[in-house]
Amino acid sequence: MKIEKLISIHDFVEDVKEQEYKTGVNDCYMNALKVVDIVSGSSFHETLLNKYKTFKTGLKRASKLVGYSNIDELLKDYSVEMEKNYASTGDIVLIDIKQDYFACLIHMGNSLFQSGDKKQKASFISLDEIEGMTARYFRIKESK
Repeated sequence: MKIEKLISIHDFVEDVKEQEYKTGVNDCYMNALKVVDIVSGSSFHETLLNKYKTFKTGLKRASKLVGYSNIDELLKDYSVEMEKNYASTGDIVLIDIKQDYFACLIHMGNSLFQSGDKKQKASFISLDEIEGMTARYFRIKESK
C-alpha cells in the first residue's frame, strides 16, 4: 500500500480514537468504511455519515444508499480475503457476531483498532485478544 494511504489511515485512527462514540459516525462499520474509502477511492463513509442511529436502520440505509446491505457484501467487491499471517496495517478484520452482524477492526500492524461503544472508548487491542474467535481478514483493493 502507498505510504500516503497508510499515513491517512493512521491519522484517521488517531483522530477517531479521541472522539466520543456515536452510532452512524464512528462505530466499527463507519470506521471500516473510512479505510475502504482511503484505500479504494470510494465514498461510502461520506455517503452514510450521520444517516443512521441504530444498526438495524444502518443496514437498511446502506442497502438503499450504497447498494450493500452489510459490510461483508461490500468487502467481497472491494477487497481480497487473506490468511491472518499476511494481514498488515490498513486491513479490515471481521469478527462474526451473528448473521449479518460483524465486529470490524482495523489492523494496525502489531495491534488492532476497535471502535468504542456507549460503555467504553475506542482502543487498541493485541492480536492475541481475538484468538479463538471466527475472524476473517481483508485487504482493500487500491485505487490506481
